[in-house]
Amino acid sequence: MLVQTRSKLFISWLVVFMFAASSLGCASYGGPEPLSAHKEEIAAKMFKLKENKASIYVYRNGLNSDIRMPISLNGKLIAKTTSKTFLKLTVEPGFHEISSEEGNFSSIALKTQAGENYYVFQEIITDDDSIGANLQVVDEFEGQRGVQECRLIATSQLGQVDQDQMDQMDQLGRVEQQVDPLDY
Repeated sequence: MLVQTRSKLFISWLVVFMFAASSLGCASYGGPEPLSAHKEEIAAKMFKLKENKASIYVYRNGLNSDIRMPISLNGKLIAKTTSKTFLKLTVEPGFHEISSEEGNFSSIALKTQAGENYYVFQEIITDDDSIGANLQVVDEFEGQRGVQECRLIATSQLGQVDQDQMDQMDQLGRVEQQVDPLDY
């Protein structure tokens, strides 16, 4: 009788421990930028078009580096990517500049149209002395394939975060999501 009670108690504690251990493994992602909610990532990867807006996907699907690389939209720093991450920006139709400056400066000017998706690949370039980025506009097939390999990261609100605030957040290793990145 005493053996059965100890056995049941042991099994109960084992079940509680296994449950606790499994839930801790899913608690957070150790990446430098906070990942957006899973439902937002799923919605972004559906590539649905908004009738009166344009969407710009910026992705980095290479395995070559976990170095954080900045992304700016129209001169405002909005996020820093790492390997296997992407962001989705919903913008007004018109001209927009996507840029990345870390070691070198790479910039793309896009003329967006309502109801269209655009895809920008952020390639990381390394040599003996420096690390930089090269931005490239890619076609829909290549862009969607690249985005599918990545995780959605949060972006800072346009025009609301200055460079000093971004540097402070960068020191913390994250950029707080201030707006829904799907509704820029």
